[in-house]
Amino acid sequence: MASITTFFGTQGGGGGSVSGAPGQVCFFDSNSSAVGSDLLYWDAFSDRLSVGDPTTVPSTVTIAGAGASDATSSLEVRTDGSYGDLLLFRVYNNGRIDSRMLSSTEALTDNLAIGLGSASSITTGDNNTILGAGACTSLTSGNQNTAIGQGALSDIVSRSGNVAVGANAGKFAGGLSDPNQRSINSIYIGANSRAFDFGITVTNETVIGHSAVGNGDNTVTIGNSSVTDVYVNGNIVIQDKNIVLSDSVGTKIGTTTTQKLAFYGDTPIVQPSTSIASATATHGSGQAVKDDSTFGGYTIGQIVTALQTLGLLA
Repeated sequence: MASITTFFGTQGGGGGSVSGAPGQVCFFDSNSSAVGSDLLYWDAFSDRLSVGDPTTVPSTVTIAGAGASDATSSLEVRTDGSYGDLLLFRVYNNGRIDSRMLSSTEALTDNLAIGLGSASSITTGDNNTILGAGACTSLTSGNQNTAIGQGALSDIVSRSGNVAVGANAGKFAGGLSDPNQRSINSIYIGANSRAFDFGITVTNETVIGHSAVGNGDNTVTIGNSSVTDVYVNGNIVIQDKNIVLSDSVGTKIGTTTTQKLAFYGDTPIVQPSTSIASATATHGSGQAVKDDSTFGGYTIGQIVTALQTLGLLA
């Protein structure tokens, strides 16, 4: 183990000199003289090394490395623990950082936790990446969660595979008072984005937007209830699935008569009216069509009424 020698008075002899004050760390200012400085100080009471005067200016620690290679580390944090001498944190010469974490049971894990109180309950959970004060504070055995933001996924205990980005993202379920403890393999992006409902396990739920609330298993929710428009640049491709509409108020396709619409590759047009050109009529040899003639059970009048009701005709 390394040792630190500090001054307890002024000393001299042996052709050289040593001078300083109690607590100062000795260093040589020439071939024969060792001195101390208030900017390099060992606090024996607190077992703390200060570089720079912490009472007057910010303390600074400079650790120099050589070259751009990370073959030689510049700074290491190790712990004895119950498993022996363990490397937990290393900063390399080129700025790369290695980090591992001891769980609350002193098990060595490949978790990364940065932020006050983050991941403070982990026991067997592994491969979690947690950035933000209070993020994943309840997590014990869950694996491969990624939480970025204050309070993100703070109530998840043993679930795995979740991603949360934003303050309190994935923290709540339903309202802003019920904790989300049951999400699995789900994604929450946006401050206060939250799971479907309290007490319900949800899997593969994706929620995007500030205060957006999910809709359960295998769903994607974009935006909160205040969103009025969603803009998409590019085609919307639906692969062998249906368009499901509300059965309450209903849904409009085209909100004005000047918006253009077409089916099956035809050129989009505005809503047709009586000014549209008539189709060419071809009469057969049978009876003339009358207003009470039916086609598949429908009269022409009924067909026109249905098309107008749907908005396909003016």
